[in-house]
Amino acid sequence: MKKIGLVALSLSLGLISVFSATDTTANADKVHTGIPKAFQNKTYKAKSFRDGGRTDHATIKFGTKAMRYTSAFAVDTYTTYKVKYKYLGGHVYYLVGRIYGNAPKGGIAWRYKIKYFSAHKIYARDLTGANPKYTDFVFRR
Repeated sequence: MKKIGLVALSLSLGLISVFSATDTTANADKVHTGIPKAFQNKTYKAKSFRDGGRTDHATIKFGTKAMRYTSAFAVDTYTTYKVKYKYLGGHVYYLVGRIYGNAPKGGIAWRYKIKYFSAHKIYARDLTGANPKYTDFVFRR
C-alpha cells in the first residue's frame, strides 16, 4: 500500500513540475529580433498621392530580418537592417532598425510604428522621418 501511495505521489509531483515549468504565454515586454511573422515576405502600397501634377505612393516591403520603406515622392529608397520589434498590444508593433546607406559608420537608428489590421491592411508611421504628411499612411496589399 505504501508503494502505491509513493508512486502516485511521485507521478503527481512530476506532472505538476512539468506543467508549471512550461510557459505558453508570450512576453510582450521582450524585444524580438527580425520582422514579426504577420509581416514577413509581404509588400504593401499606400493610396496614390498627388502633389504638383505628380502622382506617387509609399511602399513597404518586408523580408525576414530587414524592410524596405519608400515614402511618397522620395528620391531614394532605403533599407532598414538589423530590425528588432516590440509588441505594444492591440496589434501594434514598434520596430527599430539601422540604415547604413549614406550614413556614418555605425548607421542611423530608424523607428516605425505599425498597426496590423489584417493580412491585406496595415497602418505604418515612420517615426524618424521629417515630414509625416508623406510617411503616415494606411497600406494595402
